Amino acid sequence: MIKDVVNGWFEGNELRLLTDDGAIVQSELQSIEYPYFYGDKDLSNETGVISCKPITVDLVSSSDIVKTDMYKIEVYNPYIIRSLAKKCNVTAESDIPYIERRLGADGYIEWVRKPTKYAFIDIEERNGEIDLIGCIDSISKEYLAFYDMDTFLHYIYRNRITIMLAWNGLGYDYIRMKENILGDEPYQRWYDYMLKLDAMQMYSTYLQKQLISLDKAAQEQGLQGKLTLTTSFDDVGMEELEDYNKRDVEVLRDIVETTGILELNCEIANHTGIKIDQVSAVRMFDNLLLKKYNPQGAVLLDSDKTDKKPYRGGTTISELFGLFHDTAFLDYTGLYPSVILNEEYTKDKGKVIWNTLREFVGFFVNERKKLKEQFSLTKEKRFDVSQRMYKIFGNSLYGVTANTYFRFYEPDIPEFITDNARRVLMKLRGIVKKYGYDTPYSDTDSALIINLPADKIPAVEAIVNKEIYPYSVKVEKPFKSIFIMKNLKSDKGLKKRYVGYTSEGKLVPVGVELVRNDWTPIAKEVEENVFYMILRDGKSRDDIDNYIQGVRKSLPSLPADKFLFSKVMDLQKDYKVKTPGVQVLELAGYKLSTRTIKEANGTSKIYRFAGYKEKLINVRWLIGSKHSYIYVGENDNPNLYKHLIDYEWYYKKQIVTPIDRILQTMGGKLTVLPALGENKFREKYGGIDLFMDK
Repeated sequence: MIKDVVNGWFEGNELRLLTDDGAIVQSELQSIEYPYFYGDKDLSNETGVISCKPITVDLVSSSDIVKTDMYKIEVYNPYIIRSLAKKCNVTAESDIPYIERRLGADGYIEWVRKPTKYAFIDIEERNGEIDLIGCIDSISKEYLAFYDMDTFLHYIYRNRITIMLAWNGLGYDYIRMKENILGDEPYQRWYDYMLKLDAMQMYSTYLQKQLISLDKAAQEQGLQGKLTLTTSFDDVGMEELEDYNKRDVEVLRDIVETTGILELNCEIANHTGIKIDQVSAVRMFDNLLLKKYNPQGAVLLDSDKTDKKPYRGGTTISELFGLFHDTAFLDYTGLYPSVILNEEYTKDKGKVIWNTLREFVGFFVNERKKLKEQFSLTKEKRFDVSQRMYKIFGNSLYGVTANTYFRFYEPDIPEFITDNARRVLMKLRGIVKKYGYDTPYSDTDSALIINLPADKIPAVEAIVNKEIYPYSVKVEKPFKSIFIMKNLKSDKGLKKRYVGYTSEGKLVPVGVELVRNDWTPIAKEVEENVFYMILRDGKSRDDIDNYIQGVRKSLPSLPADKFLFSKVMDLQKDYKVKTPGVQVLELAGYKLSTRTIKEANGTSKIYRFAGYKEKLINVRWLIGSKHSYIYVGENDNPNLYKHLIDYEWYYKKQIVTPIDRILQTMGGKLTVLPALGENKFREKYGGIDLFMDK
C-alpha cells in the first residue's frame, strides 16, 4: 500500500502519485492493478483491453444478490471504460473513477490523513494581470506576498507544498493562476501536481450551507471580516493592497482551522477511499458499498437511470402563530437513522440496500458513541474529527437514499422512512397533548411545547422517552419566548419561520430574513432589533413603528456596505429567469447568450454566460434610482457609490416589507400603497404607519 497520497495522475500508461512529503511515486499499472469493470460480453478484441476473463460474481442490485456469469475486463487506460461499457447489455462498476475512488476502495493507496505541507492563498488581479499572490503555508506560518507567478511557484516548489486552499479557488484563483503559467519547467509543472482544494465548497458541504462569500463565512464563524479599501480597487496603492490581501488569507486560514474542514475531508477520504477533492455524500456511500461487498466476491450493478420517480418528504405542522412563552423543542435523537434501525421494511424491492443501510447505521452510531467518549476523556482532536465523520455519515444517509443519482435509488425507501418518521412525530404530539401541553408547531423530527416551565422540562422529557421507546427525544432550544410568523394566506403559522429568545439573551432565528443570504445587512440588522424589541423588551407595535421611522431618517448616514447585495453566481449554469445576479453580471460586462427551448406548455428562454473558464463568482450590487442596479466589484469600496443609492427603495423593500410581516403577525393589517410617484410618496407619507391599521 502507498500511504499519505495527496494526488494522482497518468503519464502515458504510468501512474504518478504525489505523497504528503512532496515525493512523486511512479508506478506501472501492473504493479498495482489495471483499471477494470464487469460486463456481460467478451471484449477481448477491443482496442485497449488487456484481458477479458470469464468470472462468476454475486451481482448486487438494490433488491437482490444473484450469482451471474460476467467478464472482468481489464484495460490499459481507465478513460476508455465508459465507451467499452456501452458495448455491453449489463455492466457493473464501470462508473468508478480509477484514481479518484477505485484505488482507495481496493486498498492499494491510502489518502493522507494529516497533511503537513499546505498553503492558504488568495490572488489580487487588476486589468487582467495578477498583481499579488498572498500565501500563508504550514511551514513558515507567516504571510508572504508574491508579485509574480514565477516567484510564487519557485517558493511552492522549493518547499514541496502539496495542497493549496483558496476560497472559490476552483471558480477563480486556480484558473487565473494556470493562465499565468507560461513555461514547462519542473517548478511550473509542480502546480499541476498539487492538490487544489476549494475551501468555499468544502465549507458548504460539511456545514450544509449555501455557497457564500469569504466575508459572510467569517461573520458566521464570529471571525474578523475583510478589510475595506479607502479608494477604488484599481487605484489602491500596493501597500494597502497587501494589507487587504493579508487579511483575506488570514480569514481563509482561520475559517478552515476553526471548522476543521481540511482534517475532516482527509478523514472521510481515508475511511471511504475517495480522493480528497472528490468527496460527496453519494460517492461516500458508493465507496462504502464497494468496501463492503467487493471483498466478498460481490460487485455492484451499474445504476439504472430510468426509474427516478419522486417521493413524499418530511412533515411540518404550524397550527398557530404569534408570541409564546416558556417553550422548548422535543427533538427525536437521530430520527431517520432510528427509523432505519427500528422499523421493518417488508417490500422485496430495495430490501438488499435497506439491510445494508441498517448495518451501516448501527456501525456509525456505535463508533461515534465510542469516539465521543474517547474525546471526552482525552480531548485529543483526532477522536473529535472521527466522531464528526460518523455524524456526517449518519446525517447523510437519508439524503443519499433520496438522491436520484445514488446507484441503488429506490423511491420506496425514502418514502418508507418519511412515512414512519411522520407516524412517530404524530405519536409524540399526542403524548405531549395527553399530559396537558400544547404543541402549535412541529418540524420533521421535533415538536414545540409551549407554557412549559424550565423546572418541568426534565420530568416531561423522562415521561415522553418512556412512552416512545425504542425512539428517544431530548430537549433542544429551550426558549424564554418564541415568535412564530403568520402565513398571510391562512390563519396558521408559517412553516420553518420562527425566532426564539434564550435565557442567555440570544436570538435563534430560523427561516426569516435574518438568516437568508438574499437580504441586505441593513434589512437583517433592523429585523434583529425588532425581534429583540418584541422578545426581550416586550415593546408594542407603536414602539416598533417609531423605531422604524427613526431608521428611515438615518439611512443616508449609514455606510454603503449596509445596503450591499451579495450572491455567489455560477457562470456555467443555465438560468431560466434573469435574476438580479444575472442582470448585474450582464451590466458588469459579462456576455449573456439566450436560447429558446420547447416545453410541455410552450417555449421558454434559457440564459447562459458563454465562454468563461471561471465557474463561480461573487457578485455584489446596490440599488440606485428607478430600481437600477449598481455593480460593485468584489474588491471595490461600496462607499464610492453611496451618492447613487436609492434609500427610499431600501426603506420600502428591505425595511418595510419584512417588518410589516412581523407586525401583521402581531395583529396589524396591510394597507394598499397608493399609486403615487416617488417624490409625492416621500412628501405625503412619512413612516411605516402607512402599512398598518392600528
